[in-house]
Amino acid sequence: MFIRALTEDMQIRDMHPVRDDAFSMTVRGKTYTERKAAGEAILAACKSMTEPDKPLDLGQFRGFPMQVQLKGEKFVVTMKQNLTYTAELADEILGNVTRINNALEKITESLEKQQRGLVTLEGNLENAREEAARPFPQEEELAAKSARLSELNAELDNAESGKDKEQGDGKEPPQEPSAPPVPGGDKPSIRAALRSYTPPAPVAAGTEKSHYRGDVL
Repeated sequence: MFIRALTEDMQIRDMHPVRDDAFSMTVRGKTYTERKAAGEAILAACKSMTEPDKPLDLGQFRGFPMQVQLKGEKFVVTMKQNLTYTAELADEILGNVTRINNALEKITESLEKQQRGLVTLEGNLENAREEAARPFPQEEELAAKSARLSELNAELDNAESGKDKEQGDGKEPPQEPSAPPVPGGDKPSIRAALRSYTPPAPVAAGTEKSHYRGDVL
């Protein structure tokens, strides 16, 4: 799109060449064939603007209509056909004419830049197509590992399903066998005696000795 627009704008520009012996610029309805007179007319038009922040139709140059507008602290000339080109003005009579002309001359540079970018993009696209057409070296290995992974996942799912089934079948878990009865009738076992043993209450100090004396006497 940009290439086509730049190409058409360049053709319009080249239909109105500017040389030392061939110069023409229309400012505020008057055609000037001298650069100095055209530059003076441009400055006069800027000074006469009552609303400088609004675009003013300035004239025409090399097939491009011109407008001027105050942007910030600078007057800017805008030229538009398919695309827009701008030139910032200064307090230079001849310099302003040169800036306006240079803005149009840069169309060639912009077109070449776009063409180089297009060539680069086309080359990258071709390389991408070649890469996509090449076989993947590890494709078979990847397929085998993917198949093995699917098998392992299936086995794991089966194992989990079997485990859940065992836990959810409603059967009570097996009970540990109770200890066998103690032989010998009603005699309690040593373990039972130890469980039922109650230690005696502590004896007050001095009482034990007095009882011992009494027994001896």
